[in-house]
Amino acid sequence: MLKALKESKWKYVNKDVVSIIKSDYENNTLKRKGMFLYGINGTGKTYLLHLIAEKLAEKYNHYPEYVRFTELLKMFFQNYDGKRYNNIKNANSLFIDEFGKGVDNNYYNSELEDLLEYRIMNYLPTYFASNYSIESLAKRGMKSVCDRLADSKTFRIIEYGNLSKRK
Repeated sequence: MLKALKESKWKYVNKDVVSIIKSDYENNTLKRKGMFLYGINGTGKTYLLHLIAEKLAEKYNHYPEYVRFTELLKMFFQNYDGKRYNNIKNANSLFIDEFGKGVDNNYYNSELEDLLEYRIMNYLPTYFASNYSIESLAKRGMKSVCDRLADSKTFRIIEYGNLSKRK
């Protein structure tokens, strides 16, 4: 991992966050505990999710599942009993990007809670990237899901940068 962290693609990641991820990786916490990254647009949250997925794939010899939050919401509307949803539900590691985007009602809460509860009970870590803090998501109608995310035994919460890297 030390060598991997010196790779040029990690140079764009906040050094404090790299230190946390390095520690979690070396202690195998990264595999057991999910992560909730949040911050403004363009800070590199999606980029970081992909780097973490790459490291997990290298170390544990599996490819994590990646889904945008809006795609997941569409699955909830389409009776989601298909192969893609099952792959997401049972993935060794699940990465959900843009978490909270497009939420305008409470309909999704029970669906999200069920998915999250299943993954937690089966020790399947989930990693989130969001433009919203847990507090702001709770105010947008996702309180019950956010209560689960706020559990420090299950998820590491990281505010990721306040300066956009996009020009």
